[in-house]
Formats: sequence, C-alpha cells, structure tokens
Amino acid sequence: VSRVLELYHDTEIVQASAFTKVRRKVRWFYVGDRCQIFVACLIMGNFLTNIFEAQFAAEPGSSTASIFDNIDIAFTIIFTIELCINMFATLVREFIIDGWNWFDVVVVLVSLLSLGMSNLPGADILRLMRCFRVFRLFKRIPSLRQIIVALSASVPPMINAFALVCLVTAIYAIMSVTFYRKIDPEYFG
Repeated sequence: VSRVLELYHDTEIVQASAFTKVRRKVRWFYVGDRCQIFVACLIMGNFLTNIFEAQFAAEPGSSTASIFDNIDIAFTIIFTIELCINMFATLVREFIIDGWNWFDVVVVLVSLLSLGMSNLPGADILRLMRCFRVFRLFKRIPSLRQIIVALSASVPPMINAFALVCLVTAIYAIMSVTFYRKIDPEYFG
C-alpha cells in the first residue's frame, strides 16, 4: 500500500462531478436487490393483470375495459420511468451491451405505441406484445437467467438429434417404398 501511495503521491486527485455522484447513487439504488425485487413484483403484477384482462374479455367501452386500460397506462408509465432510470444509471456503453436492455426498450416502445395509436390497424397485435413484459424477469432473477442459458445451449444438440431422426425416417421411407412398391402401388408407387 505504501508503494502505491508513494507512486501516486504527486498525482492530482480528480473530483467527481455532481452528475457522476448522482449517477452513482442512482446506479447503486437501481442495481440493488430491493429495487430489482420491486421491479420483478411489478412485472408479475402486470402479467397477472394481462391474464385477468384476457380472461374477462371486456367489451370495448365498458367499465371493466376502462379499468384495465387505466391499469395498463399506469404500468406503461412505471416501466417507462424504470427504463429511463436504467438508462441514466448505466449510461450508454453498459446499457447498449446488455441484450435484455434492448428487449426492455422494444417492449416499452411497443407499449407506448399501443397507447398512442389505439385506432391503428393491428393495434391489437401491439397490445398483445405487452404480455412479453414478463420475459423481463429473466433479466432480474439469476436462476431464471440460468435456465434460459441452459435452454439456449441445448438447442444445437437438439437440432442434431432432430436431423438424425429425420435422416433415419427418410431411410426407412426409401426402404418401404422400394420394398412395397410392387405390392401396393397406390400407396408406395
């Protein structure tokens, strides 16, 4: 420690700007477990609301539909604020590198578009995309993230197994056509 202090003894200490100090505090708050658990609970609440909305299938203009629309507006505003806090806390480089942040941006933008352009043809499809907010939990909960990594790692071996099954099926199809062509030409001819 003393060698490091002697080495940098004449070096001027750079003071952090007020912006950097605020950003560090916001980052500490945002990355903390309490905030992440709160956001995960919001995501689950939004998912449950989407389930209830689909189950009730309220007629447009009814009081039930109005309640669900107001809840959706509230969740969209909350998730937009959460995305802005994430952008501010992580700034540009770290935010852009994380693929889950891109997913968050797409989901929030789709939610904002579905709110702003409700009379647009295909707006129902945009509203359906709101259900994908629940996938944001994979970013928040490490054990879910491990499951996704394991599933994505299992895709190439599964493709190989599928190709092998297709190859064996094709071989048996060729053999059956060859063997039974003369017996039943209607099916094997």
